[in-house]
Amino acid sequence: MIYTAPTSSGKSLVADLVMWTSFYLEFPVDIPRPLCIYLLPFIALVKEKARTLSKIGEELDKKVAPFYFGAPIVNEEDIDVAVCTIEKGSQLVQKYLSCKDRTILTIVIDEFHVFFTQGRGELIENLIIKIKALSERRLGEKRKESLQSSGRRQSSEREEAGPEDVMGEAAALPDGYVTIGATGGLRHYKGEIQIIGMSATFPNRSRLREWLRAVDYEATYRPVELKQYLVLERRTLLCERERQLVPCDPIEVLKPSCGELGSAPVKSAPLKSASLKSASLESAPLEFRQSVLTVPYLALQPYIERNHSALLFCSSRKGCEEWALRLANHCEERSFRPLSPHLTRVVLLLRTSALGTWGTSRAEFWNAVVPYGIGMHHSGMSNSERTIVEEAYRHGVLRVLTATSTLAAGVNLPASRVVFNRPFLGRDFITTMDYRQMCGRAGRTGQGSYGESFLVCQKETDFEKAKTVVLDDLKANRTRSDEAAQRLILQACSLSGEEGLCPNDLHFWLNMSCDEHDLQERQAEHLMNSLIRLGHVIRH
Repeated sequence: MIYTAPTSSGKSLVADLVMWTSFYLEFPVDIPRPLCIYLLPFIALVKEKARTLSKIGEELDKKVAPFYFGAPIVNEEDIDVAVCTIEKGSQLVQKYLSCKDRTILTIVIDEFHVFFTQGRGELIENLIIKIKALSERRLGEKRKESLQSSGRRQSSEREEAGPEDVMGEAAALPDGYVTIGATGGLRHYKGEIQIIGMSATFPNRSRLREWLRAVDYEATYRPVELKQYLVLERRTLLCERERQLVPCDPIEVLKPSCGELGSAPVKSAPLKSASLKSASLESAPLEFRQSVLTVPYLALQPYIERNHSALLFCSSRKGCEEWALRLANHCEERSFRPLSPHLTRVVLLLRTSALGTWGTSRAEFWNAVVPYGIGMHHSGMSNSERTIVEEAYRHGVLRVLTATSTLAAGVNLPASRVVFNRPFLGRDFITTMDYRQMCGRAGRTGQGSYGESFLVCQKETDFEKAKTVVLDDLKANRTRSDEAAQRLILQACSLSGEEGLCPNDLHFWLNMSCDEHDLQERQAEHLMNSLIRLGHVIRH
């Protein structure tokens, strides 16, 4: 099943229900112990999901454990639900398809848009190909056995059977068909692995649906509206409405909304200037109207005026540090300092962690930004630093984070507003898929009546290019690498046992891929020659 729904609309709940329900099928008595596998692309997401599922598992008497590089060692045979990184999940699937010590019931693949990226996406594709290939072979064997046995049975029974008996036999359900009894009994186990892929963003849905032969379900309802804006700094503000960008008044969009939904301004020392809060914005001069279309104002306004959270996405780690300091200086110049007793403890924890890993420079950085409720998050920080920042943000102690794109992909930290300081990730212009994933941090349940996303550009050329990013449909542009294809065939060899693979088998496995047919044929020939040259395959 392919399941697409906007952020915060309950995708995980649907997948969880399907997964837990699979344990309560009606199983034959001789099958190995059932196992469900939950795949996520990042360790932080694996840890968070394992904690959530463990609480439910305790109520259902099912054991849940996380599997990733460096995770605590557990006995796999005692686990009912394995929450894995894609790499570890691929190893588990390979193991249990080979040795058949466990029966894999369901594989849930969250953040399924990763399928269209190099590396992890190829691992997911190989995993699905192995399941598809083995399922097709088993289905072919079952059909062959069924035809042979039914042929023998029909030839011996037709002589004695009446017309009504023959009609009843033809109308019978095939062996292994999933059905629900008239008395409300349990569903029967089909003997196949169920795959659920879900994401808020899916490029090329029709191609995926056809390849997987999947049920395709798309939900469009979004519990919390997400308003998307494109900004040419200090000059222009465009709003996305019904797949079009239309001009809008920055004062109307950014007017104060203190008291909305019961929220209130953050408790702080009094402001010296009205540059962050004005009682009469409607009468503000043009200079002020232009000043609100800046990164500092956009990032700090939700925090200062409504005590809401905001994420400022930067194109680099260095940019995260620089912008965190700039925002802190912006607050200091206007004498804004939140009166939260918890900030002192967060400063102490981060300083201690930084001194043990990075030295005094990082400790001084935390001392400069955290007292203003501002933090930083990127992959260059130590694990302890990231953990402290994430927990402080979740509990509302830190309200503004400067971050790289890894936060959007690997950590579930929602916000009422997302701001992009420039339309780049590193040196590359942001793609539509990355933009959708990152702006999707806003508009989450519990973060206000709506979410906002502001993509800020400094140049006219970037502004024009960014219009396409905001409005374009998602595109899939990954093709299978030779390395991934070789890995697939070597894993297929291990699954085939002593018989090995012949050239026809090679075509059979590669034809299971999501690539176009002509690419499969070219790659099959090239791959066979490469494997023979490397000594992995011997031609008889």
